[in-house]
Amino acid sequence: MAINSQPVATWRTLDDAARQTGISRRTLTRWISQGRLRAYTVAGDLHRYVDLDEIEKMRQPKPIEPKSKTREQ
Repeated sequence: MAINSQPVATWRTLDDAARQTGISRRTLTRWISQGRLRAYTVAGDLHRYVDLDEIEKMRQPKPIEPKSKTREQ
């Protein structure tokens, strides 16, 4: 996704985001290709940026729905 402005304050390059979050650059790249994480570019800049807030939301615990019990016959 190309943005025609400066990076947002919570945006980091993939390398910086990997260092700050402890998630490998390879994992971040995989999440981007899987569509789980958005990457941004800025006009005139070759770096890809990810939003640290978006990564933190992904890391929040989510409740696991119990599996529905099937009847035993």
